[in-house]
Amino acid sequence: MFPAWKSKIICTIGPASQGEEILTRLLEAGMNVARLNLSHGDEDHHTELIRRLRKVSTDLGRPLAIMADLPGPKMRLGKLLKEPLLLERGRKIVLTSRKPQNEDELPLDFPDLPRLVRPGEIIFLNDGLLELKVERVEGPDIQAVVLVGGEIRSRKGINVPGLRYELGALTPRDIELLRFALNQGVEAVSLSFVGSAKDLLQAREIARKEGKRVFLIAKIERAVALERLDEIIAAADGLMVARGDLGVEIPIERIALVQKEIARKANLLGKPVIIATQMLQSMTHRPRPTRAEATDVANAILDGADALMLSDETATGKYPVEAVAMLGKIARVTEPHLDHFRFRRQITKSGPHHPLDLLSLSVDDVVDRLETTTVFCLTRKGRTPRALTRFRLPCWIVALTHERSVAQELVFSFGVWPRQIPSPDKFQEWIKSSQEQGLRGPFVVVSSSSITPQETTYRLEIVPDKEFH
Repeated sequence: MFPAWKSKIICTIGPASQGEEILTRLLEAGMNVARLNLSHGDEDHHTELIRRLRKVSTDLGRPLAIMADLPGPKMRLGKLLKEPLLLERGRKIVLTSRKPQNEDELPLDFPDLPRLVRPGEIIFLNDGLLELKVERVEGPDIQAVVLVGGEIRSRKGINVPGLRYELGALTPRDIELLRFALNQGVEAVSLSFVGSAKDLLQAREIARKEGKRVFLIAKIERAVALERLDEIIAAADGLMVARGDLGVEIPIERIALVQKEIARKANLLGKPVIIATQMLQSMTHRPRPTRAEATDVANAILDGADALMLSDETATGKYPVEAVAMLGKIARVTEPHLDHFRFRRQITKSGPHHPLDLLSLSVDDVVDRLETTTVFCLTRKGRTPRALTRFRLPCWIVALTHERSVAQELVFSFGVWPRQIPSPDKFQEWIKSSQEQGLRGPFVVVSSSSITPQETTYRLEIVPDKEFH
């Protein structure tokens, strides 16, 4: 009845994966969320992709959430005169905000950069794969020398470690794309280069004016975001550890520790955390990952990742379906070794406890003592299943809700199997139907009801095997 692993898999959709046949295979292999990178393609293109994704999900009868990823104020190259362009070590080049005249001039899609950098500073291209040193700045031109060369293409990212610029995460183009995504009914929107809680509040206000609900994922990829991490987590619905840009913004040796800290804080609040960038990068060109990549994926799960994200692997790679299947294999083997008691300890130490925390602790005790096979949870807003998933229970949490948007948002949470039911009255009927279809107990049943807008009562029921009361 349930998948073989509880970690959720996010696939970036691109040229290698945008046909209906390949989308079907990705979903069958274990894709839970489709990421649309709005940095590429126009609105007509993304509208068609959304249509295909909805069709494939309906045809297979499998839930699929769609996450629209906004570009944000990322510093990028513009359109190169020739691509791919090979930059050899020692080559003199010019980064320019004017129109380039030859192949030694690389256009900037961020015209303010020449006034922000100084001679001697290091500029990284394409997530740090290429490295330049600034020699001098003259008007719109940054004259630099290549320290670490390689192949470069149009629209690749630019990073300057230590550069501080106060740009909001939502550019005018991002606001247009946010409205587009909301009107298309996507389940989640990820904000790039979040710098503070203000960025998230701005996005929520735009959604409110559009009369739309929005599930916001804050991408942590700037050093300044780490300084304001607590306020960002509080304002977001979920987090993404975007290791590409973050690995250039901060010393690369800190990435593993930062990943663990972000995951720990997100887990504590029951907010889904996504680990992204280069999870199985070698599978862009090869059918198997490196040993280091397989270890990285396993460690991300052990750190508390709710979801694992593939980028180039599924967007432009040669083996997109194989990459998804490989994530699933690693997750299936790794998840039984999650330190359940570590997750419990960090919750019990956090106090003071909300009644939902106490309910979750009780459920955890029952699951542990009775070897419970399934936790059924009736939810209106998704808070109860998210509180339960913090414990990394050994069994599945079946979240039943009559709200489609809530069911789709819960797709991001580890070990939660969301299902939409016609009304809350069908809750017990659905559980009984599951038993009749062969799902064996004992079960734990969790439900809640509101007394007043400020007060909620919670109920925990234990259902023995082959019985239903």
